[in-house]
Amino acid sequence: MKENPNGRSDLYGIEKFTYVPEENYYICPEGKPLKYVGINPRNRTHLYYSTVKRCRDCPQKSRCTRAKFRSLAIHTCEPARQRAYALAKTPGFAISQRLGGRWKHYLLN
Repeated sequence: MKENPNGRSDLYGIEKFTYVPEENYYICPEGKPLKYVGINPRNRTHLYYSTVKRCRDCPQKSRCTRAKFRSLAIHTCEPARQRAYALAKTPGFAISQRLGGRWKHYLLN
């Protein structure tokens, strides 16, 4: 997911969109599709776009985007990032952080 360089935004985040893996597209909160258009080689993100026509009269547009249409940029390593983020919230991860490199000693003995 592309991070906002200006900090948190009041616009909808990726969590408001539903991914449909069988068809490789996202669905917005209003039920409209954002189609896959390719990979941006500069920052290695998968790009998903809606259209001006779909977004023009949307009642949630002001909460979704400031542009003419909504786009999503999902990093190619996003699934791994999400797994790492979930792992970092576990009690075992907190213990390993406190132990530093000493955790290996406990596993080997």
